[in-house]
Amino acid sequence: MKQILSLLSIIVFSFAQGQKNTEAPTCFQMKQHAHKSIKSIPDTRVDSIDILHTKLNIDITNWSGRTLIAIAEIDFEAKQNITSIALDLLKLQVDSVKQGFNLLSYNYNDTLLSIDLAGTLAQGQQTSITVYYRGTPVQNAGDWGGFYWNNTYAYNIGVSFLEDPHNYGRAWFPCFDNFEERCTFETIVTTSDTRKAFCGGLLQSETDNLDGTVTWHWFLNQEIPSYLASIAVADYATVYMTFNGVQSTPIPIELAARATDTTALKGSFVNLIDALHCYEAHYAPYAFDRVGYCVTSFTSGAMEHATNIAYMRNAINGGTGQETLMAHELSHSWWGNLVTCSTAGDMWLNEGWASYSEALFTEFVYGTEAYKEYSRKNHDNVLRLTHINDGAYYPVSGLPTDLTYSSTVYDKGADMVHTLRGILGDVVFDDCIHDFLNDFAFKDISTEILSSYFSYCSGKDLGSFFDSWILEKGFHHYSITNMDILADGIVWSAEGTIRQKLWENNTYTTFLPIEISFFDADFNRFDTNVNTYGACSSFKVSVPFEPVYYALDMEEHIQDATVDKYEILDQLGTRDFDLARVIFDVQEITDSVLLHVTHHYIKPDPFQTAVPGLHLSPNRYWSIGGVWNANFRANAIFRYNGSSSQNLGNLDNNFITIPEDSLVLLYKAKPSDDWQMVDSFTLNTEGSVLNKAGYFEVYDVKPGDYVLAIYNKLQVDDPASFEDCIYTGLYNFDRLDKLVKVYPVPAENYFRVDVLDENKENLILKVSSILGAEVYNQRIKTAEASQLVSVKDWAKGPYIISLIAEGKLVYSTKIIVE
Repeated sequence: MKQILSLLSIIVFSFAQGQKNTEAPTCFQMKQHAHKSIKSIPDTRVDSIDILHTKLNIDITNWSGRTLIAIAEIDFEAKQNITSIALDLLKLQVDSVKQGFNLLSYNYNDTLLSIDLAGTLAQGQQTSITVYYRGTPVQNAGDWGGFYWNNTYAYNIGVSFLEDPHNYGRAWFPCFDNFEERCTFETIVTTSDTRKAFCGGLLQSETDNLDGTVTWHWFLNQEIPSYLASIAVADYATVYMTFNGVQSTPIPIELAARATDTTALKGSFVNLIDALHCYEAHYAPYAFDRVGYCVTSFTSGAMEHATNIAYMRNAINGGTGQETLMAHELSHSWWGNLVTCSTAGDMWLNEGWASYSEALFTEFVYGTEAYKEYSRKNHDNVLRLTHINDGAYYPVSGLPTDLTYSSTVYDKGADMVHTLRGILGDVVFDDCIHDFLNDFAFKDISTEILSSYFSYCSGKDLGSFFDSWILEKGFHHYSITNMDILADGIVWSAEGTIRQKLWENNTYTTFLPIEISFFDADFNRFDTNVNTYGACSSFKVSVPFEPVYYALDMEEHIQDATVDKYEILDQLGTRDFDLARVIFDVQEITDSVLLHVTHHYIKPDPFQTAVPGLHLSPNRYWSIGGVWNANFRANAIFRYNGSSSQNLGNLDNNFITIPEDSLVLLYKAKPSDDWQMVDSFTLNTEGSVLNKAGYFEVYDVKPGDYVLAIYNKLQVDDPASFEDCIYTGLYNFDRLDKLVKVYPVPAENYFRVDVLDENKENLILKVSSILGAEVYNQRIKTAEASQLVSVKDWAKGPYIISLIAEGKLVYSTKIIVE
């Protein structure tokens, strides 16, 4: 599903649960106020009962009264001996319940229908109960889901934002309303003969009852959770299409809209077939019997009901401006409908992947650059706005239930999927997705399952990525802190370090591959991946030419706390680098140049020598570089904005607290330098020194880092804490670190090294200071499994632990001695 209105506009309120039957398990608890950590009571009914099939017979001819008359026949099997069953049903009138010819006793409190069976149902036995009910289905004012009924349309939206659990099948039929229980569905709907009913699955029959009514019989062969069942009734016309995918038989497509809307519908859905081809190519074969959309009067997005997506009329106008909504909902046929999150806390597995699928569809139809632009815009919004929209920084998995459908889940979730793709590479990523969706088809899944499966499938240990990116709030930031380029025979050697910083996060990622791009003076390019481990990682790579420029993750495969943009410039004039937040005015150019800008959403390195009263921006800076020649000259505009407007993300609001004429712009040529004043610039406050908006124009911009700073003597100076990330020549090889355990960290009197790989023999354990002075050298035997090293006489500080096998460094790590 995708909501159009901001979640901030929804009022979160509490509601009281009715008196519950003490013999029946409950599947929801009282809703609490926003941003409280809420966990629903586990729905234990799935441990004792398996619902096999739900058959709904609904009379919806009382249009003016907005009431339906319905019969629900529920087939189920006992997983253990049972004497009762409890079904969720919300505020409808129950007339009677039967098991065969037996009239059953029951208790109903407008929330839970607790039914006593005719006798004990033994484990493995199957039976069926029939519930006769009627009434006006729920659609609470201010809620997103429920049952909408007006003069033209009647339809359900299967998710509530305000109820807990959010599943909303219970708004119109009795069910186990959770993400785990799945069954096939049969829906028989009687309407007036001027209207059509669309439900999940394939239409089995259309019967004219010769009394002014028609009965529509639909059957969904695939098992789904209750919230994905659907009904939509209106004076629909049908647009018929066919999808010829990888399946042996064509898949029917039925798009339902009023006759006056079908032309616009066709225009807005012109790329539907491409979307299906995209998701089959990258995910798995389409697994349902039909593709279906129903246009409704809904104005707040769309809902991914299986094979019968409820789609808002406002999104069809004959153009493709909102086609990513179409693509988002279709992608749920893989992420959400085929595999479903086990709990609300794992909703990113539904919605984050569907939001990523919007970008994937954009790439398939419009190309790589369109994909990058789409993902870049989303990523910038995540860095600037998500914590504002949601009230705090959160991980994408394990959110409180009032944030189940939040920007963190949708937008940051898409960011995390994009990053997982970048870590694995396209081929491995697609292969793992395909296998995963096949192995877990029509099952519920968790973040832990996804992490373990993709680690196994890819051969990469993704545990640290999931722990520190998915299950941890905030962001990570990577940058090259130094690089030495050395001639090495007919090739060149590049050796340097990559620093990892944390932004509103507490856990360093201990393994993450990231791409470095090298360029020569003729724009020849060489890309290579290096592995990063922890806060400071060394690398050494061979380059087939002499590099004149290098950059980290130029293609934005890893959605860390940066936004990048690069272009080839070949003419005079202004070029806006948009989300990288620099505008260039090219003054002189005689040949093409490569210009690359990175906008860093992270605290810059501090002064090495503090300047009293001068304070750096606490949350951002820029890096500018590229392949330039001596005849290239450009000015650069760096904007600042301290507006408190939410849409602007408060970039500099907390930083600019005094008049803007106290602002300056600082520069350094390389990360190891100290900050200094830019040589030549002007400050334009745009008419006022109090509006917190303006820009610096730097004349004859140079490659390097730039940062805003402000003179404010009333503010306490930041402590000088610059720590260089220096090259040590130590790398992790072959992931042996997963077979070595070093503890405790930090070490006080001793540390221990356990080698868990019995195939490694006669390892040499070396320990050196951070400056390279060797303080320990000892051969260890893996048969002994452990080596104890005393540090009582060592100076406090960091040390490098290395394992050498046959003269080759096979493992290294850092340890702190306190």
